[in-house]
Amino acid sequence: MLAINYDKEQKIFNLSNGKISYILGIEKDCYVKHIYFGKYLSSYNGSNAQLFYDRGFCSNPIASDRNFSLDTLLQEYPDFNQGDFRNPAYIIQTEDGKRVNRFYYDSFNIIEGKPKLEGLPSIYVNNENEAKTLCIILKDVVMNASIYLYYTIFADYDVICRHTEIINHGDKSIYLDKVMSFSMDFADSDYDVMTLSGAHLYEKNIYRRAIKSDSIVLESIRGTSSPQATPFIALMDKNTNEDIGSVWAFNFIYSGDFQASVQVGQYKTTRVQMGMNPTTFG
Repeated sequence: MLAINYDKEQKIFNLSNGKISYILGIEKDCYVKHIYFGKYLSSYNGSNAQLFYDRGFCSNPIASDRNFSLDTLLQEYPDFNQGDFRNPAYIIQTEDGKRVNRFYYDSFNIIEGKPKLEGLPSIYVNNENEAKTLCIILKDVVMNASIYLYYTIFADYDVICRHTEIINHGDKSIYLDKVMSFSMDFADSDYDVMTLSGAHLYEKNIYRRAIKSDSIVLESIRGTSSPQATPFIALMDKNTNEDIGSVWAFNFIYSGDFQASVQVGQYKTTRVQMGMNPTTFG
């Protein structure tokens, strides 16, 4: 049942293992959009497709299409200074101080198993048949750089592993001010957030609260993840308890400074991100 399928007509990727499905697609031949993450779907028929319409004060990257805006699109790895005013997944600066990037979809690869992350703590597999990995490649032709978005799905676990690589192909330096390991958008915001925080000898206290029209940020700048802040967030339906309900859990496999955020946008979408803390990263 382990499979990564690509629908050329719809430009949609479906990662599934008989238990869960993660579905993403390419919008306007440029932007990687989030479609679905949840219980297994054998195929996708577009029943939850995002609707676009003209909204005031939403910038339009395509001048002839006032209905389409990046500030409403459910994205997989949102950028900066291009019209999405929610949290960006990355901020890259050029040698001359510009922070305007145009990373557009270029291609994809499907890899057997899970690529190793040299020098970093990470999940791994013993045999290639235990997992499959989708790599989405974005390119900025002016900067001459690429972003590789990796998605690994496992045969026996209800888990998606994600990591991000940025490659500079040019001869000029670029500066990475922020690089999140993942970003994920939800179409609504009627959720509770659970985090685990505490202190020395008073660890992993459960804090659950509703998200409103603002952001919740969990982070550490201690040089480590710590009893004060665990790199874990659970997003859940309001009625979820230990016996019933839907939960999406996010865990950062890294022991240093980190930042996790849950942000509600102006149109009640929810963006979850996690990665190395931009305060001490660069």
